[in-house]
Amino acid sequence: MAKVMMIISGILAGAAMALIIVNYGPAIEYKLTNPLVEINETPSEKYQVVGFLPYWLLTQEKPESIKSLTTLTYFGLTAGADGEIVKFNKPGESEPGWHALNSGKLDQFLEQAKQLNIKSSLLIFTGNNQEIYQLLSDPVNHADNLSREVIPILKKYGFEDLNLDMEFTGPATAGARINFLTFLSTLKQNLRQNQIMSLTVETTASETVNQKLIDVGQAGKIADQIIMMAYDFHAQGSPVTGPVSPISGGKVILEFDISLAVDETLKELPADKLLLGIPLYGYEWESLTAASGSAVIPGTGVTASSKRVGQLLENCPDCQTGYDETADEAFVIFKDLHTGSIHHIFYPNQRAMAAKINLAKKRNLGGLALWALGYESPHLLDALDVYPAGKIRKN
Repeated sequence: MAKVMMIISGILAGAAMALIIVNYGPAIEYKLTNPLVEINETPSEKYQVVGFLPYWLLTQEKPESIKSLTTLTYFGLTAGADGEIVKFNKPGESEPGWHALNSGKLDQFLEQAKQLNIKSSLLIFTGNNQEIYQLLSDPVNHADNLSREVIPILKKYGFEDLNLDMEFTGPATAGARINFLTFLSTLKQNLRQNQIMSLTVETTASETVNQKLIDVGQAGKIADQIIMMAYDFHAQGSPVTGPVSPISGGKVILEFDISLAVDETLKELPADKLLLGIPLYGYEWESLTAASGSAVIPGTGVTASSKRVGQLLENCPDCQTGYDETADEAFVIFKDLHTGSIHHIFYPNQRAMAAKINLAKKRNLGGLALWALGYESPHLLDALDVYPAGKIRKN
């Protein structure tokens, strides 16, 4: 999840919505939308539903929107290379996640979660490869540093879970993989000693497929649950347009897909420990053609929340909508009269949500994780109504 990269693009005004839309010549090479698929309503067992609430969306979301969750996760605070929480980006300038937490903006959500018996979680993020290597160069001492800083915060705000999101890009050395497990084990031990009994770890969909930093099987023996961030297969900076979170298409039109990633992970991890991270957003790119997999005009990629796409479609009679049957993802295509470029948007609708819920059920996964609250269109989460979420806390 290149979450930090989404901050700027997510804030962009709905400029694309104001563009003048016209019909154009090239035929669209996608299949048009089919009726919403039904969700298999069996089995009746309970699942986890985690909702990530980023600091930059605190004013875009309402506390009552969390009612379908079992865990509300605040995103979050940043860990530095020594394990200590980053409180200032530079002298006199507070780190935004730290500032938002201490501003009281999150308090109403935490209070609502408490009233609804929803677990609360604090996410610690680090996404710089060099800093991650430094952090893991002394895993025990740096895990102790993080513990010393974060445990009082967990207790102050009543967080019951710590979520570790260490997003290392590219291959990692064998030593770094071992040190990550040492770091994780030390952190878990420190949490338990302070009656914080739950630890969650994020992984990418390619973690197991490409043997990256996290040994998912071993990490799953330490952490209470693993969340697979099953999105950004095509992202803001992708060279071609395409689905953001494809269920199928691996080894055919893509290197792999969500189904393959889940199946590989389940070779190493019990199904009930794995949660499927699904996006409430997509991406919009500009291209010169309407063809599937068109080359992107560099620098045009922006985040397209399902909320913004819904607003666009309300006032866009010439937008071409459809559904990628292989990826199980919706798309929109329209032409910009001013520039002549073709806009492609891939995003989740209710049908795409239903397909991912069915995948999680079919694989008997522990549940779902939603990135991110504030991006959803008004009825996108209705698909969760038949997904029995368990509100039982783990002590």
